[in-house]
Amino acid sequence: MSWGVDQDGNLRRLRVDEEGRLLIGCYLPAWETPVQSLEDLPIDDPIGTVRVVLDEPALYLKSDTGWEKIGASDFLSLIDTPDKYEEQGGKVLRVKATEDGIEFIDIETGATVFIGLNDVPSSYEEQGGKYLRVKATEDGIEFADVETGASAFIELSDVPSTYEGHGGKYLRVNTTEDGLEFATVEGGGGGGEPSYLTDDFGGM
Repeated sequence: MSWGVDQDGNLRRLRVDEEGRLLIGCYLPAWETPVQSLEDLPIDDPIGTVRVVLDEPALYLKSDTGWEKIGASDFLSLIDTPDKYEEQGGKVLRVKATEDGIEFIDIETGATVFIGLNDVPSSYEEQGGKYLRVKATEDGIEFADVETGASAFIELSDVPSTYEGHGGKYLRVNTTEDGLEFATVEGGGGGGEPSYLTDDFGGM
């Protein structure tokens, strides 16, 4: 059985009788004084009378079969809401994915620890002493060893990689002008000190 209101403000009741026939009743509501309980509903009210029962609270209509509750008396009685509160403690309401009602769900909380995020490492194991850096793919963060600088001159990227075979040589910029190299100083004649020392300063 269901109730509705037509364009004229009349209450209409649809119900199926024992023989499977659909019956439609039409009632012009006549609002009367609320009563405290169901027992207080007058039996001699005319058909179409509407009263509020305060104990519930709910609306009741006097139909041809007697007093009938119309509409929902509480949240759970609505047709598009959950039908019980049991086992729903602490949950919140949201519109269903089917967009045809409301449901109780657990609150979707965010991560409570760093490794619970979806774009970071999932574990700290075997990562001691490492640092965080953005991935080369630029879509997250990863643990990585610190890339330290060179600890010796020949470990630099733009200098000779060995001292072997270069004893007594000096450093100069290479001819391609993109690094340093070892080279023999071209002196002015005779042994001893390089010419850039003897010629400019008189051998001092």
